[in-house]
Amino acid sequence: MTSKSRRTQTNEQTPLINHGTEENNNPTVAIVDTVRVPSISRYRITNILRVVFIIEFLTLLIIWLVDSSNHSLVDDITEYTFTTSIFDLVVVALVKCILFIIFLTELETLVIRRLYQPDSRSYSIVIRYFLTILLLICSICTLTLGIMKLVYILQKIHLTDLYLANVYLFLIFSSIEFIGIVILIPYLTRIKLLDQPRSSTTKKKVDLKRLLSLAKSERALILFGTVFLLISSVTQVIQPYFFGKIVDDAVTSETMRLVNINVLILFGINCVGAITSFFRSWLFELSGQ
Repeated sequence: MTSKSRRTQTNEQTPLINHGTEENNNPTVAIVDTVRVPSISRYRITNILRVVFIIEFLTLLIIWLVDSSNHSLVDDITEYTFTTSIFDLVVVALVKCILFIIFLTELETLVIRRLYQPDSRSYSIVIRYFLTILLLICSICTLTLGIMKLVYILQKIHLTDLYLANVYLFLIFSSIEFIGIVILIPYLTRIKLLDQPRSSTTKKKVDLKRLLSLAKSERALILFGTVFLLISSVTQVIQPYFFGKIVDDAVTSETMRLVNINVLILFGINCVGAITSFFRSWLFELSGQ
C-alpha cells in the first residue's frame, strides 16, 4: 500500500471533531445574555424629592383647612395680605409639587437617554443644564420666600399656632428641597450603564395569584395610586351637591356671600380632583413600566 493511500485511509478514519481533545485544548466560554440598565434605584434622590414635594403640599393644605376655625378661608383669599394670609404658601407648595416633579422626571430622562445615545444632538445637554439651573433658582426663590415670610410674621403679635406651624414647615421643607437639588447635581453625573444578566423566561400559568406576585415590588405605587383614585372619585361624586347649593343660594339668599363660598369650595374640589387624577395616572403608569 502506497504512502498516499495510507494517508487517505488515516484521514477517513479520523473523526472530523475530536470532542475530548478540543474541549481540553480550547475550553469553551459560556456566553451570558445581558442587558444594559442605568445605575438607579427606587430610593434615589429624585424619588425622595418627589415624595417630599407631595408631603409638603398635603401637610400645608391640611393645616390651612384646619386653621379655618380661626379665620375665614374666603377672606384669606379675597383679602390676601402677605403677613396675615398663608394661602400663598399653599399655592406655592402646589406649584412646586407639580412643576418640580415634571422637571425632575424630564431631567432624569434626559440623563438616561444621553447614556444610551452618547452621540445624540447637543440640544439635550443644553436642556439638561437649563432644567438644572431652573430647579436651583426655583428652590432658592421658595427658600427666600419662606425666610421673608418668617421675618415678617415675627413682627406680629396675635398669630395662631397653626399659622406659625405652616410657615415653619414651609421653611423646613424648602430647606430640605434646596439641599436635595444641590445633591442632585453630582448624583446625575454619576449615573452610568451596568450590564445586567437577562432573566430567562419560562412559560408559566397566568392567574390572579401570579399577577399579584409580579406586582409585589410595585405594591406601594399601586396602593398610593388607588388612594388617589378614590379621592378623585369622591370629588366627582360631591361636585353636583355643591353645584346645587350654588343654584339654591343664588335663588334664595339675599347676599352673594354664600354663593361665593360655595363657588370657592367647588373650585377647590375641582383642583383636588385634577391633582389626584394626575398623580393617579402617573403612579399607575409608573408601576406598569
